Amino acid sequence: MSPREDGASRSFDILAITSIVLLAAMLRFQHLAEVGWVIDSDEAIVGLMAKHILEGSDWPIFYYGQAYMGSLEAILASAVFAITGISSFALKIVPLFFSLLHVGLVYVLATKFCSRAGAAVAALCTAAAPSALIMWSGKARGGFLELVVIGTLTIIVSVDLLRLPRPSARKFFILGLLFGLGWWVNNQIIFYGVPAVMVFAYTCVKRKGLLQTLRSGAVGTAGFVIGGAPFWWANLMHHPRFQSLWLFQPSGGGDFGKHLAGFFSEAFPIVIGARRFWADNELFPGSTIAAYILYLTLALLFVAAWRDASEKSDDRLGVNASWSLVALFLVLVPTIFAASQFGWLSQAPRYLLPMYSVLFVLTGTAFDAVRKRIGVPAALLFPILILLLNLSSNYAYGGAIPGQPFVYKGQRVAKDQSGLYAWLLEHNYTHINTDYWIGYRTAFETAERITFSRFRGPKVVRIPEYEHQGERGIEHSVFVLVSNQAKLVGRGLRDLGYHFQVDSVGEYVVIHNLELSRPVGPEIALNESQIEASSRGDWLKFLIDDDFGSRWGSGSPQAPDMFIQVTLDKERTLDSIKFDYGFWSTDYPRELSIELIDDSGSSCIVFDTRDNEGLKYVVQESRTVSLVFPPTKARKIRLTQHGEHPVLDWSIAEFSVFEAPDFNNAQGEL
Repeated sequence: MSPREDGASRSFDILAITSIVLLAAMLRFQHLAEVGWVIDSDEAIVGLMAKHILEGSDWPIFYYGQAYMGSLEAILASAVFAITGISSFALKIVPLFFSLLHVGLVYVLATKFCSRAGAAVAALCTAAAPSALIMWSGKARGGFLELVVIGTLTIIVSVDLLRLPRPSARKFFILGLLFGLGWWVNNQIIFYGVPAVMVFAYTCVKRKGLLQTLRSGAVGTAGFVIGGAPFWWANLMHHPRFQSLWLFQPSGGGDFGKHLAGFFSEAFPIVIGARRFWADNELFPGSTIAAYILYLTLALLFVAAWRDASEKSDDRLGVNASWSLVALFLVLVPTIFAASQFGWLSQAPRYLLPMYSVLFVLTGTAFDAVRKRIGVPAALLFPILILLLNLSSNYAYGGAIPGQPFVYKGQRVAKDQSGLYAWLLEHNYTHINTDYWIGYRTAFETAERITFSRFRGPKVVRIPEYEHQGERGIEHSVFVLVSNQAKLVGRGLRDLGYHFQVDSVGEYVVIHNLELSRPVGPEIALNESQIEASSRGDWLKFLIDDDFGSRWGSGSPQAPDMFIQVTLDKERTLDSIKFDYGFWSTDYPRELSIELIDDSGSSCIVFDTRDNEGLKYVVQESRTVSLVFPPTKARKIRLTQHGEHPVLDWSIAEFSVFEAPDFNNAQGEL
């Protein structure tokens, strides 16, 4: 290539990349403007991590509450916060930047397989991508877009290495660093690593022999370990060791086939724009079949372009290896996805975003293949059809505007929670009890002026410190609920013996100012000899040791007829029972009844969740349960667990019984 031609090519590259990236930015900003730059609680976690880093806390290695998904996005967000201040807008700058970088990298990758015009087509289809990629381009969910960028870089470097007759050890080390960094950021890097290892193992042995291949592999492995140093440090130094490896548990015996079927029927159609995230129907009737026909044609043209490139090359081994890397990637991604424990997410295939590293390279190679054989007008048909499908997935039928997460029975998190924050702060409420999807977003958007204890919703606890900031006991709770929840919680609280105030605040209902319907009498002192249980009698002492960090546990998964029975020193008149789950709130009894038995053997049930959905809804998610009932004579208190759970024990950290203040005037004879 002459200097003039080289300069013209560089000018084309700059103009094409700049123009296409600007288009990509416009489409992504337009989408974010449509959704109002609103974040969800999973994004709020990244924002809170970044806030804590900025405030001088220790840098987290992983996304809060789990041992995978590195903190790169949070670290970068903290740098943005330092410049712009903390906001939802600033939080989304990091994934947006990487989404635009991805568009440019697709262009670079495509130039290795087709002309610059074909590369521009590939980048254009990535810029005006299906709704799945556009939507996730602005989601700070822990490194999904960063992983796609790192993965695309590994393919670019791999292609260069495969085409070099004598690649240097330094380049293998760089490739290893990229794979290691990706391994820490998001273990989806395995989508890129498996085909790369397979292709390099074959090609290097053929080109350099086994010994030199092993040397190159050792250098790449060293880079991989160094690039993923935070991952290895956490798994070696933190207990339990190598807890991240649970992520690689395969799907169950019969799940692989179901996951693979879900990939082809739902997940891949979403990736290519024939469906939308969580949609029950196709984008339009026949869109899935039409999209499959289109992409199958692109795949066949990719193979034709591969054959042409191989026939014209003096280094067929290197060319075939680089093209086979792309083909193998596209074949192995669905296989690995279906084999993983995340393969069930076919209606929301965020774990398939790596496919966008190479998917539209097919469009570029198809454009070139048809242009060379028929001409430009015919070649333009494919990118036009792809772009029409992509744009339809974004804008048809009102557009691909994602709703907020569901909370309860079809009701979602509010898009704007500012009115709730103002109301809570006006009433001096700085700690609430609410759903995961409401709570972490509230904490971030109020700069942690309001925190929360998790009530219902996803059970994972991302920031344990929040759970202990509020006072223990339902009576201290401020419930922020959607209206369908509030009806159920209200019934449950009344059955527990509480009066309370209810206020509608925007799209939420706040239940607050809880008070017991009558004063509770003195606590009755208990000793271990007064307590018996269906199992683990050696742990009964922990029920009354005033330590929320210890517990009585059943020692086996919950099963019907497990019990705890307390025998008092004499018949007494009771009006309240209290129990606390401590740190084992997930071990709540799936079905529980409490029976009082007097000296004559007569009994009555004062608490039963089996036929009381409101009561069950409240107590199953409360760390502390206080039950008030009419003063009733009893010698024995029997708690019976009637439910089942395949894994979890039944646990109680503390148990208390209270005598009625005026037990001489007992109202509740058995």
